[in-house]
Amino acid sequence: MRQQNNGRRRQNRGPARRNYGTGNINKNTVIDSTGPDTRQRGTAVQLHEKYSSLASDATASDDRILAESYRQFSDHYYRLNKEIELISEARENRVNTEKEINENKTNDLPEPTIDQNSTNRPPRRQRGFQAREKELLPIVQNAELKVEENNNINKVENENKTNNLPEPTIDQNSTNKPPKRQRSFRAREKELLTKDKNIELIVEKSDLTQVDKEPQLDIK
Repeated sequence: MRQQNNGRRRQNRGPARRNYGTGNINKNTVIDSTGPDTRQRGTAVQLHEKYSSLASDATASDDRILAESYRQFSDHYYRLNKEIELISEARENRVNTEKEINENKTNDLPEPTIDQNSTNRPPRRQRGFQAREKELLPIVQNAELKVEENNNINKVENENKTNNLPEPTIDQNSTNKPPKRQRSFRAREKELLTKDKNIELIVEKSDLTQVDKEPQLDIK
C-alpha cells in the first residue's frame, strides 16, 4: 500500500512564479504572490512586510519550517524592492544627463539667420487672393467707367427734356380760388347775414306799427 503523507502539503514553493522582470515594474506595481499557505497581493514593500509578520507568527507557534519559508519570501521581496530602487535611480540619472546634453546642444547651436523676404512674405492663400484681385481690377475699372458714362448721358437727356417742356399757364382764378371748405364757410356766413338783415327789417317794421297805434293824449 502507498504511504500517506500526513505532513503539510505545499504547492508552488518559492517566491512568486510570475516573471515580471525588474525593468517592467516599479515600486507601485501590484504583484500576485503565491506563498506557502496563502495567496498574497501587494507591492514589493507590502509583501515584504506581510511575509515578515507571518514569519514572526509562525515562529511564535513553534512551526520552524513554515517560519523559514516565510522568511525566504520576505527576503526575496526585500531584494526585489532594492533592485527597483536602483533601477529607478539609474533611470532618473540617465534622464537628467540626456536633458543636460540636449540643453548644451541647443546653447551651442548658432542663431538662425532670419530672411526678411521670407518673414514678410504673406501666406500662399493670401497671395492667391492678391493675384486674383490684380486680374479683376481692370475689369472693375472698365465697368465703373461705363456706368459713369451712362449716368452722364441720362443726366444730359433729362436736362434737355426739362428745357424743352413748355411753361405751364397759370390760371389766376384757380390760384386765387380758396379751398372748398373755406368757400362753404363763406356761403354760410352770407346766408346768416341775409337772415339777420331780414330779421332786423321785420323788427323795425313792427316797432313802427306800434308807434302808430299808440293813442295820442289831449293835453289841455
